[in-house]
Amino acid sequence: MSVNPASLYELFQRAAAQFPDKEAILTANGKSITYHQLATETEKIIGWFTQIGLQPHERVLLISDKQVLTISHVLAVLACHCCLVPVDENIRQNQLKFLIEDVHPRLILSSQNLPDDPLFNERFTKLTADIGLFVYVNKETAPHHEKLAYLLFTSGSTGQPKGVMLTHENILSFLGWAQHTFNFSSDEVFAGIAPLYFDLSLLDLFGAFMCGGTVVLYGQQEVNNPRFLVQHIAQHGITNLYATPSTLRLMQQFGKAGKYEYPSLKRVLFAGEVFEPKALHQWIQQLPHTRFYNLYGPTESNVCSWYEIERPVDELRTQPYPIGKACNGMELRTDETTGELLIAGPQLTPGYWNRPELNAEKFITHEEKTWYRSGDRVQTENGNYVYEGRTDRMIKKRGYRVEPGHIESVLLQHTQVADTAVIGSTDADGYVFLTAFVSLHENHGDMVLPLKNYCAAFLPHYMIPERIIFITSLPKTGSGKTDYQALKQQL
Repeated sequence: MSVNPASLYELFQRAAAQFPDKEAILTANGKSITYHQLATETEKIIGWFTQIGLQPHERVLLISDKQVLTISHVLAVLACHCCLVPVDENIRQNQLKFLIEDVHPRLILSSQNLPDDPLFNERFTKLTADIGLFVYVNKETAPHHEKLAYLLFTSGSTGQPKGVMLTHENILSFLGWAQHTFNFSSDEVFAGIAPLYFDLSLLDLFGAFMCGGTVVLYGQQEVNNPRFLVQHIAQHGITNLYATPSTLRLMQQFGKAGKYEYPSLKRVLFAGEVFEPKALHQWIQQLPHTRFYNLYGPTESNVCSWYEIERPVDELRTQPYPIGKACNGMELRTDETTGELLIAGPQLTPGYWNRPELNAEKFITHEEKTWYRSGDRVQTENGNYVYEGRTDRMIKKRGYRVEPGHIESVLLQHTQVADTAVIGSTDADGYVFLTAFVSLHENHGDMVLPLKNYCAAFLPHYMIPERIIFITSLPKTGSGKTDYQALKQQL
C-alpha cells in the first residue's frame, strides 16, 4: 500500500477498504477486531464527537492503557482533525492539572473517573456516552492554528514538561520511510509494546494500518512481565518487534528468551538508548534469520537515522554500534564547534507547544532550512554517525528521556532537602539507573523511603531515583555550580 494519504485516518480507511475481514488488532488476552469492525466502531465515536460539537484543531486528552476500544478513540480523534494528547493512565493529579492548564483540552477521554478536584469539577462537565470511556467536556477551549495530529509530552529540564507537536505530514513521512526501508507486507504482525504516549507506538500502530497488517496490543501489565511477553511474542506469529534496549535486556534476562524459537520474527528494531553489544549479541545469536536495526532519533523527529547490524557480529566488540545514516528525505549535519547533531527534514516537529523561548533555543535556520539542535554529540566513522553522548545532562533510561533537573526540582520542594543533584550511570549489564545526592537541613533518621515516596507523588516511575545518597554538602565548581563530575567519582 502506497503512503500518500492526506491524514493518518485516511491511511486507516484505505486498509479497512482493502482488508475488511482481516484482523486489525489483537490483544494479549485473545480479543480481536477486524478492520471492518474497527472502522464501524470508529464511525460511531466520530458521530458522537460531531454531535457534541467537537471542532477541528481542538485537543483531546486520552488517559488510558492500550485496549481495542482505545484505538477506536484514537482514530476518531484524528478523523475529526483534532490533536490527540495521550498520557499515562497512572498520571499524577498535579501532572494532570499542569496539562489541562497548558493544553486546554476540549475533551478528556479516560478509562477511569477523574479525581474529585475543584479544577476538574469547575472546568469540565461529565457526559453520559456509550463509547467505552468516561468523557469530560471543557466548558471553554482555546483552538490552535497548527493542524496537529499528536502532542507528545517529554520531561523538561526545569520541571515543566515539553509538548512535542507532530503533524500528520511528520508522521506520514516517517511511515513512508519505514515502508520503503522494511518493505512491510499485509502478513505483518507488529508487537505493540510501547505505550501510546511514547513515539515508538506510532510505528507499531500506523505501520500495521499502512500495510494492512495486525498489531498486538500489550498493556503495561504484560510489558512488565518479561516471561509472559517473550512467550507470547514467540508463539503468536510476531514479525516485527520494536522496543527499547532496556526492554529487550529484561526479556533476555528475566523472560528467558533463549528458551524459545521465533519462526515468524523478521526484524528486531531497537531505539531510545544505547544497546550494549554483549546483550545485543545474545539476541542476534538466538535469532539467526532475524534482521536487527538500530534506529535513532528524538521525539522531535521520530527516527532520523538507521543502521542495520551486519552478520557475523564481532563477539569481542565493546563499542556500541553506530546510529548510521540519515533516513531518506531527512538531513543530518554536525555543529563544527560542539559536535552536536542537527536534524532537518519533513519528519521534524514544527516546535514545542507554548514554549517560544525553547523553540528559539532549539531550532535554528541555516541555508533557508530549519534545523533542530538534538543535544546529542556525534562523530562520523566509515560514513556512519556514531553517538558520543549528550551535550547537556539529559539521560536516556529505558527509552525515556529524563532531565535530572526535573527530578531535582521536585526533591528541592521537600521541606527537609537543602540541596540535591541527580546523575545517571550504567551498571555492568548496561542498565541505566538514577542516583540522587541529597543534602538535608537536619538529620531526621532514614529518609530514603520518605524521599522516594515523595518523588512517586510527583514523578512517573522511571524518574524515581533508584539510589539516594546523603551528603553534608554538594561539591561546587569555581563558579559556584554543582560539580557533577566530582559526584560521579563517588559512585
